[in-house]
Parts: sequence; structure tokens; C-alpha cells
Amino acid sequence: MNVFGIVISLIYVFALLGIGELLRKKFNKPRGFTRKFVHITVGNWVFFCLWPFTNPWYAIVPPIIFIFLNLVSYYKETFKAIEAEKPQKAKRGLGTVYFPITLAVLVGVFWGLLGIKYLPLAAAAIMWMTWGDGLATPIGQAIGKHKVRILGLEKTIEGAIGLFVAGAISSFIAMYIFTSYYGIHVSLTSQIAVCMLGALIGAIVELFSVKGTDNLTVPLIPAFMLLPLWRMLVS
Repeated sequence: MNVFGIVISLIYVFALLGIGELLRKKFNKPRGFTRKFVHITVGNWVFFCLWPFTNPWYAIVPPIIFIFLNLVSYYKETFKAIEAEKPQKAKRGLGTVYFPITLAVLVGVFWGLLGIKYLPLAAAAIMWMTWGDGLATPIGQAIGKHKVRILGLEKTIEGAIGLFVAGAISSFIAMYIFTSYYGIHVSLTSQIAVCMLGALIGAIVELFSVKGTDNLTVPLIPAFMLLPLWRMLVS
């Protein structure tokens, strides 16, 4: 089943990259749109592709593969659907490379090193990055009126609120599914509290994240900060 998990993970991600490229070429969608499409859909890998794995060290193989593939793509533009336009390349940084690094770290540390009881927290953290951070920019661009300038970047309060709301909701869904599936007993009230705290921390750190580092900071900082709390809840 672990090998099967690797196979369906690769098929899933390559299919999404293909759809992103189709949207870009055939439907004239800008790269900003296709980047967000792939960002959000690939993050849902935890729902669609993680279930066959029984060994966490097999589960980190697909993200590790894409660390190297995305690094090559950054320089060679192999997957144009996920690459920023050249004028924005420096501003966007290595966000596409940081994304699979975060997946590998969360699954490897929280499941591989700490044990299955910590996987729901990792899944929630992935959602803070996937849906929370993924929707922050489009929400800010659509309705953002209250702008703040931090570390040379202009961001919006509305975008931060969007990250918090989307991150809190999506992470609770993930946490509830994973605690239920693996029989991990944490009360709904505690799950909601953890998800809201994580989304709030993620929204704050995103304001200070530059050059694509939000794909590291938004999920990892809240996850490690909340680790002692989660340890108490599952013990």
C-alpha cells in the first residue's frame, strides 16, 4: 500500500500540474491564477493520497521528489503553471520549493518522529498553508482596502483576515477527519481552539513573510508553537 500511495501521489500532482497548464494555455488564465490553483489543490494531497500510507517515511517520498523537480522548474520553467512571471520571480522567491519541503517536514516530524497521534496537527498545519495562505492574496486583491507595508511588501488586513477564516475552517475539517479516521480522542472544543490559534498565528506571521517564505512560516511556526498544547490534549 505504501508504494501504491507513492504512485497515486505522483499521478495526483502531475495531473494537477497538467490541468494548470491547460488552464494557462487553452483558457488564457494568468500564471497568478494557475499558481493559486495548483497551490490549493496540491495541498489537498493529504485528503486524497495520504490514506494508503502505513509508513510515514514512504509518505514523504512524493514531497521530496517534488522538492527537486520544483527547484529545476524554478530555473528552467518546466512547469510554467506554477512559476511566476519573470518580473515577479525575485519577489515570489522559492515558494514552490518551500511547499513540498513543508509537507515533508510536517509528515516526517509529526507522524514519523512523534507518532500517529500528531498527524492531525500536521494535517491542520498543511491547511493553514493550503487554503489559508492560498486564499489570503486573492481575498486581499479583491476586497483589500486597509493596506499595511511590512518589510517592503504591501499587504492587506482583509487578506490576513481571509487567511485566518479560511485557515481555521479548513484546518478544523482536516483535524476532525484525521482524528476520527485514526481514532485519536480530542474534544471538538479543543480541536476548534487549536485550529483557530494556529490560523491566527499563521495570519500574523504571514504579514512578515517575504519571497515565498510564507509556505514555510505559515504552517511550521504555528504547528511547532502548538505542539506542547497538542501533546497535552492527546496524552
